Formats: sequence, structure tokens, C-alpha cells
Amino acid sequence: MIMSPTDENIRNQGFNFVPFNQYLASPFQLPTSLDDTTGSTSASGITTINQPIRPYVGGGGMGDMIRTDYRPDFDFRQYSEYGLNPSTADIKQMDMNQEYFYGKPPSGLEQLASKAFSFVPVIGPISRVASFLSGKMPVNQRSILENELRGQGVFVDDIGRIVAGPGGYNTPEGIMAGYNAAQMSEKTFDKRTDRIGKTLADKYGIDISTLTDEEIENFDPTLDAANLVNRYNLVEKAKKNFLRTQKKASDIAAFRTQEKAAAKSRAESKRQYDPAVHGPTNYGLGSDGKQSYDSGMGFGINATTGGPVSNKSGRGRTDYMDGGLADLVDIYD
Repeated sequence: MIMSPTDENIRNQGFNFVPFNQYLASPFQLPTSLDDTTGSTSASGITTINQPIRPYVGGGGMGDMIRTDYRPDFDFRQYSEYGLNPSTADIKQMDMNQEYFYGKPPSGLEQLASKAFSFVPVIGPISRVASFLSGKMPVNQRSILENELRGQGVFVDDIGRIVAGPGGYNTPEGIMAGYNAAQMSEKTFDKRTDRIGKTLADKYGIDISTLTDEEIENFDPTLDAANLVNRYNLVEKAKKNFLRTQKKASDIAAFRTQEKAAAKSRAESKRQYDPAVHGPTNYGLGSDGKQSYDSGMGFGINATTGGPVSNKSGRGRTDYMDGGLADLVDIYD
């Protein structure tokens, strides 16, 4: 494909992952500034959604598919509020807040669709395979983080970069647009605010570290430094929101890892005999005078000396009359 002069110029400016303009609903706009060294409020073209946000349907690697859905983790909500073993009073409290702790009940149409879906022959096996695989796969921390960010109104594209949503770039949700959410940390924000602070000091003689939060919030919008002060303020707000969300995502990931470990432990315990779990079936005394039980696996656990349910082979009862191979003489005697 022949690249147009406009697309070539965009790539010469360092924006290598922007789709060609012919594939964009609105032409890509180069930012006025590539860093925070000016007071310009123009947003970078790769971070502002010029086209309508579309539901995520699969990544093409171009960073133009945006997910806006948010899936609350109801199990974690219950756990974080009431622990692993909620009391009766706790359960009643959760029942009083059904939508928050359990989700919105499905409508009649949704219930009908779900029942109809279950009758499709191929759905059941696929669902069981998906459930099995999900139990084997490690916890996806990036997915959890991005989901929780969406819950806070911060969107990412299909390659993990934050994008400026409907509210625009100059918002706490959009100010970090262009950064990869999974690779961000507190230092990411501090580098930006340090750079803005240096520009304010060099260009306007303002030491922003001496200003209170209230003074920054109510900085005179008519002054030349207002745009940079506002940007500094937005980055600080974004930082607090991101670190809080990152901590919650980390807690959810730890909770999910713990759940998987517990489920694995339960599955393993089912394969092992435990009278307290299996509720032993009494098969009487063995020839050694000891009690024999069903192990849950088809043979007695006290099978070393023979008895009513097993023999020395440990494979369950194999004798017909007096033990050993069947003998016609024994049978007809």
C-alpha cells in the first residue's frame, strides 16, 4: 500500500501505531506538543478518541478498539465486606443490597434466552471446556486492572493504552492517555508532574510545590500558566485514582489466586479417602478383626489380610467361595 504524505508525516513524528487516515472516522490530529513543556491544551491524536467509541470485539493490534464495559467482581465484594464466612446477619445485609453484592437479577427475557441456550447441543460441552480451562489458567492481572479502570471511567484500547474517552483529554480519566496501563506505576505520574513543575518554574517563576491543593484547584484561569497548573492538577488526581484502582486490582488478583488454590485442594481431597468427608460405609470386620470401609474408589481400605470386601491384592473382592480362582468342584459341592 502506498503511504500518503499525511500518513508519512505522522510516522515521521514518532506515531508509528496510528491507523492510516483512510481507516479513521476523523483525520488524525498531531499534538501541539509532545510533552508538558507548553501550556497548550491540545490533546495528542493517538490518545483522543476522535471516532465514536466502539465495543471491543477482538484486537487487531492497531489500538482502535475500545472496551467500555465493566464487570463488577461480586465474589470479591462479598469477601472484602464480610470475609470468607459471613454470618447470618451479614448474609441478610447482603440480601438487602442485592444488586451491589449479587448483581442485577436477570430479566424474564434473559432467563428465557438462557434456558433456550442450554438446549443447543454444542453449548454445554463448550461451556464445560471453557470452565475447565478457566480453572487451569493463571489469574490475568492485566485484565483485572483494565476492568477496574473501566469501572472508574478510564478506558484502554486493544493493546492496553489509556485513551481519552467522551470527557476528553483534559480530565483525570483522560490525562494519561497514550500510556500503557499495565506498565504504569507511581513513578509514571511523578515524572510528568516533575516535568510540568520544572516548566512552571523556568518559564513562569512558579514553584508549584509551595501551592496548596486548594490554590492549585482554584488557580486563576486568566493567567498564562493556568493550563499547565491545571494539567498538573489533573495528573495528580489521575495518580490517586490509578493507585487506588491498582491496589484493588491487586487484591482481587490475590483473592482469585487463593480461590483457585482452594478449589484445587478441594478437588484433590475428593480423590482421597477421608471418613469425615465420605461418610464411611461399614462393611464389617476383616479376617484380621479390623473394620473395613469403602474407600470411595471401589475397594476396602483395610484390605491387607482379606475380609468381606477385599483380599491381599488390594483390588477388592475377587474370591468366589473360599478364595482364589473359581473351581467347578467348589461351586457344585
